[in-house]
Amino acid sequence: VRKRSRDEKTLSYCLSHGNRLAKKWAIRNSPEGKLIPQLTELAISDPDNSVRIAALGKIPLPQQQKVRDLLRTKRQTDPYVLESMYKNEADFDGKLVELLKDPSEDIRKNGLLFIGGDGKVGLVPQPNHTFSIEIFHEIVRLTSAKSGSERSAAAYALDRMSAFDPVAAKTVFLRLAKDPDSD
Repeated sequence: VRKRSRDEKTLSYCLSHGNRLAKKWAIRNSPEGKLIPQLTELAISDPDNSVRIAALGKIPLPQQQKVRDLLRTKRQTDPYVLESMYKNEADFDGKLVELLKDPSEDIRKNGLLFIGGDGKVGLVPQPNHTFSIEIFHEIVRLTSAKSGSERSAAAYALDRMSAFDPVAAKTVFLRLAKDPDSD
């Protein structure tokens, strides 16, 4: 892709049909003020968080707020997107609790892995984020999930949150140590 022409047609094709690297190349090389509809679509719905953030950064500032408003109206289930949307920790924590209560195991696991990793793998990390006690209680609840991989993700998140209640965390870890699943 790097050797190809950087004309709008090539960039447009890469934004629409390219893989992750081609999309990021096209975003990086798109001229200012051009391809805004495609960049907006990527910022809203691309499955790759790094592509969404890169596309949002290439959209002019006045239009970025419109995109952020669209993201707020669309139900977001990616904790990294939510983190970039909600700068207030209390609002973000409320959305994270919603993810942890979601009926989908994958969404709950993503939330747990985000908490355990403290957002460090995202492009917009908040390494000093202090999560609420409500999140701690949800994590403890999820350590009893049916799925072994979800219990594993909950244990990972609980390790980060154990300072809220060390005795309760220790009790949960002792219970999980007897868990027949090796996840």
